[in-house]
Amino acid sequence: MAIDEAIFAFTGKKNSLPTLRFYQWKPAAVSIGYSQDINEELNLEECRRLKIDVVRRWTGGGAIFHQDELTYSFTSKTDAFKGFNNFITSYYRVCAGIIKGLSRLGIQAGFRERGDSFLNKGIPCFMANSKHDLIADRKKLVGNAQRRTKEVFLQQGSLPIAYDFGLINKLFPQSDGFGDVASSISEILDRRIPLKEIRQKLLSGFVDNFSVSFKEDSLSSEELTMAQKLFKEKYSSPEWTFNRKNNIHHQGTKTQRIT
Repeated sequence: MAIDEAIFAFTGKKNSLPTLRFYQWKPAAVSIGYSQDINEELNLEECRRLKIDVVRRWTGGGAIFHQDELTYSFTSKTDAFKGFNNFITSYYRVCAGIIKGLSRLGIQAGFRERGDSFLNKGIPCFMANSKHDLIADRKKLVGNAQRRTKEVFLQQGSLPIAYDFGLINKLFPQSDGFGDVASSISEILDRRIPLKEIRQKLLSGFVDNFSVSFKEDSLSSEELTMAQKLFKEKYSSPEWTFNRKNNIHHQGTKTQRIT
């Protein structure tokens, strides 16, 4: 989370290029949306008992258990590509890259045409039935959320590789029927795909979608310094994670949700 926010902060600088990042969570953890009440979304006693960390995201949306999955983040200036200056069109353009990557894995994904316009309290992100959800076989496959200013936006997404339904039921108070509405790569394909292959296919989907090439790079020294500071002072802070009332306003930015 700290790295994504640091990249966001420096993306608004002159001549900054869009950044696509893939990562996993080691050890497993739960992330909750920017404005969620953590006590309504999670069984915190089970999280503590199972030693599962919890962190509040800088983006909106519902709670996600990051275990056997791949997280992506895409950060760009809003004038980098056509449609990026609008929340919903930028969401569709970024997700189009995900859809093309999934098709290379043999998964036909698309957008849910009808759904709720709100997120019910206490249910995980992947149980939300929202319009514009990225779905496959009528089940939600990717959870996405945005953070944006006039000049820059960040879109984060979680792509499950496989689920531990028993553990999910322990962590989330309202998760009965999770497997009926949420899917994973392994479930759809009925086999396990190597993580490296998933990353490569998704990357190729973005290359094709935006007609660009990506260069593998490291964080700049400024980004690294800021990420370390954010990790120490913000994302490791109980005040940030557990005190929702202090987190629901942030001047100059808007958090957007596609759950």
